Amino acid sequence: MGHVRAVFELGYLNATGTGMPVNRKQANTFYAAASDKGDPYGMTSWGRALFNGYGVDRDATKGLDLLLKAAAMGHTYAMNDLAAIFTEGRNGVPADPARAVAFLKAGVERQDMYSMNLLGRNYLAGTGVEKDPKSALELFQKSMDLGQPYAPGSLARMYRDGVGVQQDLAEAQRLFEVATDRGDQSAAYDRAALELQRGDKADQPLAVRYLAFAAALDVRNEIPDAKATLAKFGAKAKTAALKQLRGELKSKISAEGSLDVQLVKTARAVWEQANPRRDLF
Repeated sequence: MGHVRAVFELGYLNATGTGMPVNRKQANTFYAAASDKGDPYGMTSWGRALFNGYGVDRDATKGLDLLLKAAAMGHTYAMNDLAAIFTEGRNGVPADPARAVAFLKAGVERQDMYSMNLLGRNYLAGTGVEKDPKSALELFQKSMDLGQPYAPGSLARMYRDGVGVQQDLAEAQRLFEVATDRGDQSAAYDRAALELQRGDKADQPLAVRYLAFAAALDVRNEIPDAKATLAKFGAKAKTAALKQLRGELKSKISAEGSLDVQLVKTARAVWEQANPRRDLF
């Protein structure tokens, strides 16, 4: 019937493999169609695909132009993409941290929780702005309160390292666990690392549990150390962690493959059981 947002959503389903196999090219067909009809969601997704070469030959110029148009229409997703591009400098676009910060501030003004978390990181690192841990803390807290998945991990690292706050390992631990529940693979890995820092007093099955979550949630293979570290544990700790994870599942799962394979598969199933709506993450 011509509803452009429905066209965009079909692209999203294909891109994420929700209810069907991942098909980037088919996703791009829908994204391009929505973009051509002036939908900022379509412009952002099609622009992102073109800029990065996701399922299509890279065209950074056209991709950047579409992202800028979507941002001009007030779409915060595009603002966040542009902030990442200008913070680092990508695909021939030179870094411009001050411009990146301007896009993030525009997103924060629109109450975008992802913009808040990203701007907080800029304040923490002093990228495009003067270092300001207090502002970073406030942005991370607000972003977390709104439900952003990575903000609890950002906040946890401040408490872990005593940056801008008094060091509090118990609070860092709690926040890493909150972030893991929301799907943050880096937080899961950091939670395991925090446990292992306890040395002989470390809860080995607990460390295994969070390494399994880190590997299970790391769909882009950004943390290869998660599986490598998991492999170093003995069978006793792995078996205990696997038994606990299986006990949390409402339905049975096949016991095929190595202990590591079963741990990662079961951890993924536990997370998906708790988070049935993929679009929220």
